[in-house]
Amino acid sequence: MADNAAREARFPVDNSRISRGPIFGSRKIYVPGELFPDIRVPMREIRIEDRALDDRVVVYDPSGPYTELDPDVDLTRGLPDVRSAQILARGDCERLEGLSSAYGRARAEDPALAEIRFPGVRAPFRAKPGRNVTQLHYARRGIVTPEMEFVAIRENLLRANRARLPQHAGEPLGANIPREVTPEFVRSEIAAGRALIPANVNHLELEPMVIGRNFSVKINANIGNSAISSGIEEEVEKMVWATRWGADTVMDLSTGKHIHETREWIVRNSAVPIGTVPIYQALEKVDGRVDELTWEIFRDTLVEQAEQGVDYFTIHAGVLRRTAEMAAKRTTGIVSRGGSILAKWCLDHGEENFLYTHFEEICEILKAYDVAFSLGDGLRPGSQADANDEAQFDELKTLGELAQVAWKHDVQTMIEGPGHVPMQRIRENMDKQLEWCREAPFYTLGPLVTDVAPGYDHITTAIGGAMIGWMGTAMLCYVTPKEHLGLPNRDDVRDGVVTFKIAAHAADLAKGLPGAQLRDDAMSRARFDFRWTDQFALALDPERAIDGHDGTMGGERGKKAHYCSMCGPHFCSMRISHEIRKAFAGPDAPEGAPDAGGAENHTYENTDGAARPAPADGRAEPGLLEHEMPLALAVGGFDPSSGAGVTADIRAFEARGVFAQAAITGNTLQNDVDFRDAGWCESQALRQIRLLCSRARFAVAKIGIAPDFAFVRNLLDLLESLQPGLPAVWDPVVFATAGYEIFRDRGREDFRAVAERCALVTPNFAEWKLLFGGETVPEAYPFERGALLVKSVPDGDGLQDVLLAPGLRRVFPKRRIEGAGKHGSGCALASLAAAGLARGESLVESCEKAETWIGPFLAGSKSRLGTWSFLKGELHL
Repeated sequence: MADNAAREARFPVDNSRISRGPIFGSRKIYVPGELFPDIRVPMREIRIEDRALDDRVVVYDPSGPYTELDPDVDLTRGLPDVRSAQILARGDCERLEGLSSAYGRARAEDPALAEIRFPGVRAPFRAKPGRNVTQLHYARRGIVTPEMEFVAIRENLLRANRARLPQHAGEPLGANIPREVTPEFVRSEIAAGRALIPANVNHLELEPMVIGRNFSVKINANIGNSAISSGIEEEVEKMVWATRWGADTVMDLSTGKHIHETREWIVRNSAVPIGTVPIYQALEKVDGRVDELTWEIFRDTLVEQAEQGVDYFTIHAGVLRRTAEMAAKRTTGIVSRGGSILAKWCLDHGEENFLYTHFEEICEILKAYDVAFSLGDGLRPGSQADANDEAQFDELKTLGELAQVAWKHDVQTMIEGPGHVPMQRIRENMDKQLEWCREAPFYTLGPLVTDVAPGYDHITTAIGGAMIGWMGTAMLCYVTPKEHLGLPNRDDVRDGVVTFKIAAHAADLAKGLPGAQLRDDAMSRARFDFRWTDQFALALDPERAIDGHDGTMGGERGKKAHYCSMCGPHFCSMRISHEIRKAFAGPDAPEGAPDAGGAENHTYENTDGAARPAPADGRAEPGLLEHEMPLALAVGGFDPSSGAGVTADIRAFEARGVFAQAAITGNTLQNDVDFRDAGWCESQALRQIRLLCSRARFAVAKIGIAPDFAFVRNLLDLLESLQPGLPAVWDPVVFATAGYEIFRDRGREDFRAVAERCALVTPNFAEWKLLFGGETVPEAYPFERGALLVKSVPDGDGLQDVLLAPGLRRVFPKRRIEGAGKHGSGCALASLAAAGLARGESLVESCEKAETWIGPFLAGSKSRLGTWSFLKGELHL
């Protein structure tokens, strides 16, 4: 204690003033990893009297060690280093002898800063020359990292223990939310660019978290000093305070004195990712003179902050000269600080934004430390009048293009969004972001749905945040009651965080996130049973709930009352409902007997995704579909030209006497020679499959066009749960015939994980090379299970299809067709082989007949669209 007091006397923080200790009714628990047993994933266990939940609810907890029972926290020492061993074990990082940034070295050597400098700054890590240390880089190489397992455990929240509990079916609006979040699912989402784990190799105190559409909606809290307010201790307390109430990340937006030192104290004591806007500090280095900003100053700032451990940077590289001119016509102009700085720089210099022109150099810096991009919306609308204007959407398109550049370097990326937008125009923002930015995670400020609520803008923003979170936004940036008015204080931070936790939770409920409703149901049961203490514990802000109750019904008697001060003892509807329930249940029914009505009158969906319909009128459920033909399930895209996709599948199946039903994975924009785009509808496909399987027992499933491996895995999981043992034939359409690239991720291990679960996989040779490399198909099957039919393998002047399975290699010679290939021939061939399996034929016999039958199909038309000659009697079963 004496040592602590001595340190505190020398440094600008006081440990005793920092919030600590458990949240009411909770205790901190840690869950170990399986792949990486050394990781300890934090969760918060709320103890309640609820046998349906084994007397506990486990909730997500970003608060760090500050909420342990007796936290050993010393701000002058920082939080424990929990990641060095993991980082060094990868072998691609080195510890530098000192700081690389000139500014960082100058601050470290300035004796005038000794009293405010964080003690014991470590030498930073950086990637070894030529190496890339980002989570995206590992993910694309099939590597599951400790960070990926950490966030998988965190997202699940012991979900397996809660799968029996029902919840309302959600509407995910195209999201692909799994029943269980596995480390492999996390890896695949990161590899596809749909998620990121902000985890700078120099933030060694970090408890990793994931930001992505298919995970729980996260929230960010902004803190930071200004030229006229706040010091280091206050900003550290804001960070601790924000995470106590649920902030998943914190952005340090300091613009006042000692930005470098303030940030060091924050990062060293933060268990959540820290973000910054580097242009703020770069401008402070030139005393606020925008015309004196240079790329060299900004570059040194990036290195400085990366070596401190900042996890993501807001980079306003999409503010271009043309878009700044568009924004000049607005009602409220440019309201982003970073956006206005860059627009002014372009105007002063008559040049393009230097963040845009040096973007690839920025990528090189970020991938050496694993700092993620948060591509800033410098031209977000600042008023309802300016919502969805040409400047905003022109910048959004540019951000989508820059995301592609960042992904080329394997740099993790998310996109920032508006701003002030009326409710009826929010969906347009989300749809355009998903399209133009290829599902990169969206990080939005609200939107604010009205401009007339100063002092209450945390509410106007949370309304828009709940809506856009449901529609697909991955992280919401909080707004406090001080928005537009002043720098938020500690109470404002709490109000902002809790308000946005409400918005994020509402979005998770709407999406149907498995287990999201559990806490709500626990709260409802506690209310109905008048368990006041449990209600307080389950609340997002227990202290505020206690204050609200005890202000009029304090003391132990008030916590046992079967009414509150609003209704009193005689008009409490729930108390009366207990009397009604007991009357209907009979005099011998135990207290709290199930209601005769209630849940039975609704349709729920279990947290494992299985529908549980409630009988509406007592009628028996209809039986299974009966058909004279074997039944097949065709899952694939809808091709308007009717040459490929499920239309081709159904025709091929019927040519072989199999009746097919379909689920659409995407609507393609194409004709027989030109493929422009695919509008994915994975969620609807899975729901359609579930509905079809409720009436039909299929003999085979044929899978076609899909956006990525993760969807195919989820599809196979669903089929296995609905119809165990159902054989699947998968045609992995990586390229359309016209050359359009469809699949959003790559990787041999990804392919193998799916291929081994299928009865047959039918890639063409170009797709095989993309996945495996090399100019030949191996002599032996490369996997332990399943089979491959590799199509159109070059063989001298001709072609051949090669069938591989464990212990089997069969070659089917075929004539090389001059000119462009037949559109949809791959779909037809895979469907013919699947039809054979449905008819009970062996794998070899099915493939042999498919190879024989594809000839009449290709010859059935002189166009690129094949035709089955049903009416000519040329095909016979």
